[in-house]
Amino acid sequence: MGGFLAVGLTLISTTTLHVHVFFTLYAVGFGMGKGLMYPAPLNAAWSHLPGRKGFVSGIVVSGLGMGAFAFGILARRIVNPDNLFPSPVEVAQGFDEYYFPKEVNARVPIMIITFCAVWTVLISIGLLTISNFERIERPLEEPLTTRSRPIPVQQVHLLVSDRTILRSLDFWLLYSISFFQIFYGYYIINMFKSLG
Repeated sequence: MGGFLAVGLTLISTTTLHVHVFFTLYAVGFGMGKGLMYPAPLNAAWSHLPGRKGFVSGIVVSGLGMGAFAFGILARRIVNPDNLFPSPVEVAQGFDEYYFPKEVNARVPIMIITFCAVWTVLISIGLLTISNFERIERPLEEPLTTRSRPIPVQQVHLLVSDRTILRSLDFWLLYSISFFQIFYGYYIINMFKSLG
């Protein structure tokens, strides 16, 4: 769902000529989509290394920085391959704004469409390869009696259905906290970093 929102609304944003519609579709769609995509890899990583949650979270979240680095270089090569500089335009007495030539601006939708194609491939690979670690329960070697040791917590495998999770108040509280914390951060990131 997060990938569909991020790629879908970002792709639709390339069809509009209205700046407010563009920013709403791009920033809201991409921000909400990325926010929804984070829990799956975090949960999968935590299941593989339960004792190293902070370390694993850092690795997963650092993907944002590495992605910005790689896609920033790719964005410049697509949009401004000739490394043209913006020209100053006086918009008020003593106040200049800098604008890139029209050929640079005309390549922005092409860049976004290219990114959407790359993101679709990356999201598809992620969906095909992500998995939670599942412990295989072995039969106990001795019958469970009052004198035998209890089963370690790590061997207890609890299955919870999606409907049970969606009815849980704890889930909605955690989701709300994550949504409001991540959404606005990504909104600002996408406005000023990606389009900067």
